[in-house]
Amino acid sequence: MNPFDSRPLTSAEQEIVDFLLQGWTNKQIAACRGTSVGTVANQIAAIYQKRGVYSRADLLVRFSVSAPEPGLARPSLSCLSSREQEVVLQAIQGHSNKLIAIELNLTESTVATHLRRALVKLRLSSRRELIVELQHAVATSDVP
Repeated sequence: MNPFDSRPLTSAEQEIVDFLLQGWTNKQIAACRGTSVGTVANQIAAIYQKRGVYSRADLLVRFSVSAPEPGLARPSLSCLSSREQEVVLQAIQGHSNKLIAIELNLTESTVATHLRRALVKLRLSSRRELIVELQHAVATSDVP
């Protein structure tokens, strides 16, 4: 019996395949998509079933892609919530948490939380790194 399931991938499954091909972990995919790690694991299992593979390595071979080097692919701003995007855009303009809070009618601690979550999702370690990485993206209109 052929374990290959010929059904097409859903759009969510295709998005997860794209993340997997970029070398993302289940945790990173879950954070970006706003789902649990368990949900991502279940979706990956469905992808494996539909494509007749048994591991990430098999999936990479199936798509004829070499494994990416760690840290090369950065998530895009599209993995941030709309509020996180608003806060990040204010931050890269040099606004303080206090000013962002006033402008967006939030508390300073909420602004700090949005920034912290954005840093995790974007795999960045500091506000300074956020500014350096994203000013170029904003200048080239790579912002949703």
